[in-house]
Amino acid sequence: MRKQGEYRSFQADFIQMMPKSELLNVVIKVQHNMMSNSTQYSGARFIPITHEYLIIWKKTAKSLFAITWDKAKEIKGHIASTWRSAIRIALMKLGGKATLKNIYKEVEAIAKHLIKNNANWQAKVRQQLQLHYTNVQRGVWAIS
Repeated sequence: MRKQGEYRSFQADFIQMMPKSELLNVVIKVQHNMMSNSTQYSGARFIPITHEYLIIWKKTAKSLFAITWDKAKEIKGHIASTWRSAIRIALMKLGGKATLKNIYKEVEAIAKHLIKNNANWQAKVRQQLQLHYTNVQRGVWAIS
């Protein structure tokens, strides 16, 4: 898809998202008799899209929704891979400002992988808050 001068390859997104073991084939098909064929485009740098991709996966017992949900959880884990980013995500989810108790609760939900490796994770959260965030009043922190 091309929109406002930017090209978006959905096929690449789907291939990256789906399990590689289930990908059977990628077929590139030429498109004929497109409505955009009759349109004159200004600018010599424009190259019309005259093909489409057909991506073929073998069907499994797991639904596309379940696969997508698992992938979204995996991506969320990658994004919250550091204490600082986990706290930032928690604060953004809480409206940019929150009490320490609520920050703990959100970080606990977001950064389980960090918490399991750190018995003193709440002290680590306080340390990161002091280094990278603003204390707006006693026990309340905000994104700087």
